[in-house]
Amino acid sequence: HNGKVGVIVLLSCFLILTLNLGALLSKPVSLMEGGNSRASMLDPFNVSYKVSAARESISSGGTGIDGYIKAVALLPEDARLLQEAAVALDGTGDRNGADSLMQASLKYGARGHSAYLGYASWLLSIGWFERAQEVTMQGILDTPERTIEYVRMLESHGLSGPEVLSSVPLMAGPHVLLARYFLKADNELLAEDTYWMALDIMMEGGQMTRGEYNILFKYFFKKQHNDAALAVAERAVQVHPDSPGFRIALGSAYERVKRLELARKEFERALDLSPGNRQAIKSLKRVLKNGR
Repeated sequence: HNGKVGVIVLLSCFLILTLNLGALLSKPVSLMEGGNSRASMLDPFNVSYKVSAARESISSGGTGIDGYIKAVALLPEDARLLQEAAVALDGTGDRNGADSLMQASLKYGARGHSAYLGYASWLLSIGWFERAQEVTMQGILDTPERTIEYVRMLESHGLSGPEVLSSVPLMAGPHVLLARYFLKADNELLAEDTYWMALDIMMEGGQMTRGEYNILFKYFFKKQHNDAALAVAERAVQVHPDSPGFRIALGSAYERVKRLELARKEFERALDLSPGNRQAIKSLKRVLKNGR
C-alpha cells in the first residue's frame, strides 16, 4: 500500500512539474512584461519577478532598489531595466549613482534611440539641462531619422523652439526635419532660420537622405529663393546622379533663373533615366518653346 502511495505522489509531482514547465515554454515572457507574468509567479529567480517585487515596493512607499539590484545582476545588459533602476536609485537620494546607471544603459544596453530618449528625459526632469542637450545630440547623431521623437521629448519638458534647435547637432538632415516640424507648427520664422541653417551645413559637406534633399529643395523653390533652390538641386544631383526626380528639380531651378540650355539638358537626362516621364516631357516642351 505504501508503495502505491509513493508511486502516486511521484506521478503527481511529475505532472505538476510538467504543467509548470509547459506553461513557461508556451508563452515567451518579456523582461518588462509586469508582475502578473507566468514566469514571475512560478520562478522567484526570474528577472520579471524581481522587477515586479521592486515595483510593488515602490507602490507601497518603499524604494524598490533591492529588487532592481537583483534584477540588474541577472540581466545587466537591458537598457530599460538599467534606467528604471536608476530612477529608483535617484529616489533614495543617490543622484550620482543614478546617473552612472543611466550612462551604463547606453554603454552596456542596446544602443537604441529609446535609451537616449529615456536618459535625456530623466536629465531634464532633474534640471540637468546641458547634460540633457549632450545626450540628445548623441542620440540624434546615432539615429538622425528619429530627430522628431527627440524634439517632442524636449518640448514635453517645456523647452522653447530656440532651446530645441540648440539641442540638435550640426547635421543637415536633422535640421531639415526640424524645420519642417516648426513649419507644421506654424512657427514660420524659426522654420525659415532652420532651413537656412540646413543649407549652410549642406554647403559645408553635410549629407542628407533623398527625402531631405527633396524637402529642402521644395521649400526654397516655393519661396522663390532661387539661388538656394539651385544649390540644393545641384548637390542632390551630385550625390544621386541617376535620379530622374533630382534631374527634373535641377532643370526646374535652371529654368527659373533663365538658364534654359542647362534646363533642357537636365530634362533630357531625366528622360534618358526615366523614358516616358510625363513631368520631364512637359518641362522639356515648355523649355524648348520658351527658348525659341
